[in-house]
Amino acid sequence: MNCKKGIFNKNQLHIPFERIQTITRTIPFYYQPFHVVRMQIDTSGQGKPDVDFDALTIKQANLIEQKRRVAQNIFRKNLRQLKQRSFNIR
Repeated sequence: MNCKKGIFNKNQLHIPFERIQTITRTIPFYYQPFHVVRMQIDTSGQGKPDVDFDALTIKQANLIEQKRRVAQNIFRKNLRQLKQRSFNIR
């Protein structure tokens, strides 16, 4: 996932989906009429989220969560295969 932020001080952040540890989705009452959510994404347990989206559509938030699940499932599958191969070599 590539995130760009800033108007004057532009920053770009690349986060592989499989490295995302926590996704927090909140819907404050004043967001409800607009059908948007607030989403925070964290890759480490250091307290402050790496990415903080102030307003995403529900469809965008669902897509991010779906891509994360797919990437992590592929990562786990590859890891299991590597472990199995290393076990069979011994």
